[in-house]
Amino acid sequence: MSYSQRRKAEKSDKEDVISGLPRNIIDSILDGMPVRDAARTSILSTKWRYTWKSHTNLVLDKQFYDDKFKTSNMLAATRRSYKFVCLINEILQLRRGPILKFSLYIPILHYPNQRRCIDNCIVLLSWNGIKQLTLENEDDVPYELPPHLFSCLKLTHLRLCYCVFKSPRPTVVFGHLISLYLNRIIFSDNRPFGKVVVSAPLLQFLALETCNGIGNVNMQTPKLEVLHVLDSLEVESICLKRIPNLTVIRIELCKELESRLGLGSIDMTNIFGDLPKIQKLTFDAFFVKFLAAGMVLRRFPIMFNQLKHIQLHNLGFNDVDQISCLLCFIRSSPNLQILEILRGVAVTVKTDDLGLVFDYLTAPDCMDKTLDQLRTVRIGLSKNLSGELLFIKLLLARSPSLEKMIIEVTGKLDANDKFKITRELMCFSRASSRAEMMWVD
Repeated sequence: MSYSQRRKAEKSDKEDVISGLPRNIIDSILDGMPVRDAARTSILSTKWRYTWKSHTNLVLDKQFYDDKFKTSNMLAATRRSYKFVCLINEILQLRRGPILKFSLYIPILHYPNQRRCIDNCIVLLSWNGIKQLTLENEDDVPYELPPHLFSCLKLTHLRLCYCVFKSPRPTVVFGHLISLYLNRIIFSDNRPFGKVVVSAPLLQFLALETCNGIGNVNMQTPKLEVLHVLDSLEVESICLKRIPNLTVIRIELCKELESRLGLGSIDMTNIFGDLPKIQKLTFDAFFVKFLAAGMVLRRFPIMFNQLKHIQLHNLGFNDVDQISCLLCFIRSSPNLQILEILRGVAVTVKTDDLGLVFDYLTAPDCMDKTLDQLRTVRIGLSKNLSGELLFIKLLLARSPSLEKMIIEVTGKLDANDKFKITRELMCFSRASSRAEMMWVD
């Protein structure tokens, strides 16, 4: 066989290997590539020439934007946004077949017609059965979601950032939606409909971060398992009574309580209701204080038998209301295994406040039952230690199965302070002979 014949045979073998790959393998390869590199695969073989155009995933995210214009620093911002929108339309026109997963970064747009181009993208996606959609808006103006978005009935994953949620009808149904992440979303007042009903019968994960107008929406999510609410107003409109499958709840207000006094207080039994499957609760001190503004129960009417992990951020140990609210959850959780109170902060308080905390934590009926399942406690200590030490003393005395008491130093404690604290802790009686005391700086 001549040299030229051998070269042709080797080339033919290589083409067969590339061309003969199963479609699912090709899709996996394209999934890991930026759009530009995916388009370049068209030169690999004749069978790959149009493969990238029919790939069901299309990611035009911030990384794509930065890569495209990283050498265009001298290009005017208005020109960059115009070219980016034109590029999006050009790519979409080249596509063949449905787009099932689409991610889009929206930079600062300078003209209304550019926003209409984004609207047209959503219209096109709604016609092609989109299943996973991400819109990351970094424009100065919130992007008002077009009506066609609410017609994407096959959506399973939806992630929106800095958008206006205004439904064209009183009821919106996302029958296949499993995961919903909303960041900086403005829920518009949909008059004359009143509250818009958003029905997501299969939704399992819901995150609301820095959202406004939650009270304008009634979310019906009977199968929800994970709920995150961060820095969002109108938390009192959230009712968990009809969500029996919840396993994880995280609510953090992230702001001083004084800025939210106009919202009123929350009925603890109304917001938490019956949660038979709850396994983990995460709150910050502002939400705990918000709960404590109402009537604090000694324990809930229905016990949280599956609750195994409670995590709190910046709890005020000098505030008897916050401590009593925390102990309400602890008393209502007979199978609690992990308790974390993280990032304690030093707060200047009156002597009278510390006196109330002392009286409350040292009362004979403060903890009327032992915490038989509690294994691990992680607690942050700051410069103001009176409340923290009383709380640690209570836990050590009432936790016969405790294995680790982790002390996290969050304030300015020198070696002398640590020695004094350690000496005092060693004097506390322990219900568990196995409990280890561990310091973490």
